[in-house]
Amino acid sequence: MKKLLKGIGWTLAGILVLSILFYLILLAVNWRDQPASPAAKRMAAQLENRPPVADADNAYIYSMGFQAPRGEDPQKLGEDLARWIDAVNRDRSQFSAYTEAPRPSYSLERGTAMSAFRSACIEKRSVECRDAFAAAAAPAFSDADALLLSRYRQLLKRTLYREQIPLDLRLPMNAWGDVIHAQHVYFVQLSREATPGAGASIRKQMHDDIEFWRRVQLESDILITKMISVAAVRNHFFFGNLVLRQLPAPEQAAAIPAAWNRDLSPEELSMLRVMAGELKFSEHALHDWEHIAAWHLDDELDKASVWTRIADALVSPLLKRQDLFNSLAEEYESFATRFQVPLSGYAEAEADIRALPRRQSGFRFYNPIGHVLSASSHTDQFSTYARRVGAVEAVRRAAELTATLRASGVSPESMSGAVQTSGVVNPFDSQAYPWSESERGVLYDGVEDSVARKMTFFY
Repeated sequence: MKKLLKGIGWTLAGILVLSILFYLILLAVNWRDQPASPAAKRMAAQLENRPPVADADNAYIYSMGFQAPRGEDPQKLGEDLARWIDAVNRDRSQFSAYTEAPRPSYSLERGTAMSAFRSACIEKRSVECRDAFAAAAAPAFSDADALLLSRYRQLLKRTLYREQIPLDLRLPMNAWGDVIHAQHVYFVQLSREATPGAGASIRKQMHDDIEFWRRVQLESDILITKMISVAAVRNHFFFGNLVLRQLPAPEQAAAIPAAWNRDLSPEELSMLRVMAGELKFSEHALHDWEHIAAWHLDDELDKASVWTRIADALVSPLLKRQDLFNSLAEEYESFATRFQVPLSGYAEAEADIRALPRRQSGFRFYNPIGHVLSASSHTDQFSTYARRVGAVEAVRRAAELTATLRASGVSPESMSGAVQTSGVVNPFDSQAYPWSESERGVLYDGVEDSVARKMTFFY
C-alpha cells in the first residue's frame, strides 16, 4: 500500500514538474510581443490623421448632449461628456471623476399621432407608413416633440462631425434614439410647411438634413454611427419624397436638393474607417474583458478574486496583444478593401469573404490565448453592414427617379413605361426599378438583411 501511495506521489510530482517545465517553455516562446504590422499602422492612421474640429462646429458634441434636461444647454453637456470620455480614454481611473446625471429620453414623451407614426413606420415604408406620416401633421406637437425639433435644427447647423471612440465599455454613447425621432418630427413639420410658394424653403431645409447625414456617414469612426447615418439617410429619402409630392407640380423640380442627384462617393460607402474604429475599440474591450471577471469577483467574493488574480498572472503572459491585433488589422483592412468595388461587385466580394478559411482553434505555442480569441473572429459577420451602407445609393436612385419623373409632369398612367425607359437602374443588379400600379409608386426591394429593406416611393 505504501509503495502504491509512493508511486502515486511520484507520478503526481512528475506531472507537476512537467507542467512547470511546459509552462516555462511557453513563457520563453512568448517572451516578446510582435511590433505593430504595416496593416496595424495603416488602420491606426485612419483615425490619427484627422484635422481637429472645434467643439462649437462639431455635431458629435451636440448629439452627445442632445438629451440634456429641459432648460439646460445640450452643447455644454456634450462638451462635459466629451472631456470625461477623453480623460477616461487616457486613464481608466478617471471614470469615477465625473458623475453622469440621468438624461431623459424625450422620444418616450412623443404625442399620440407621432407614436402612431413611429409604430407604422418602424419596419415598413409602405402605404400604412405614408398615411400615418400624413396624419401626424395634423395635431400639435407634444412639448417633448417641440423641444426635440428645436434641438434638431441646432444640430443641423453643425456642419462637421468628429467623434470619440469610447475605450471603456461603461462610457456613454450618442443619444441616437432621440436624434432619429427628432428627424421624424422635422419631416412632419416640413409636411406642414409644404404649401404653395414654400418650394425654396423646403429645398433649403431638406438640403440641410441630407448634407448633414451624408457628412456623418462619411466621417463615422464607429460602426454603430455608420448604421445610424444609413438609417437617417433612408428616412430622408422616403419622407422627403412624401414632402415633395405635396408641393404644387411647378415647384417640385426646384425643391429637389442637389444631393439627391449626387451619387454616394466611394469615401461615403467605404468601410475602412469604421473597421479601424472597431479594431481600436476591440483592443480596449479586450482589456475590459480580461478584468471584468476580477471586478465582479472583487465585489461578490473576495476569496475567489485571489484565485482570479493568480490565474490572470499566469495567463496574461500567454496573450500577445499586438500579435493578435496585427492579425485582426490584416483581416479588417482586407475586408474593407474587398468592398471598394462597384455595388454590382458586392455579392462577389461577400462570397469571397465567406469562402476565406476560418482559423483553426487548436493549440499553438506562440500567443495561444490570442490564437483562441482570433479563431472566433471572421469578417463575414460585417458583410451585412457593408450591404446596408451600399444600399443607400440604391435608395437614393429610387427616390431621385420618382421625384424627377413626377416633377417633369409624367402622369401616373405613364410612370410604368417611364421608369423602365429612364435608364436609372438598381446598382446592385443593373435592373430597372419596378413600378407598382396598385400602390402607385416605385418599388425598392434591397439586399439588406432586414424587413425594412422594402420601400415604396409614392408618386
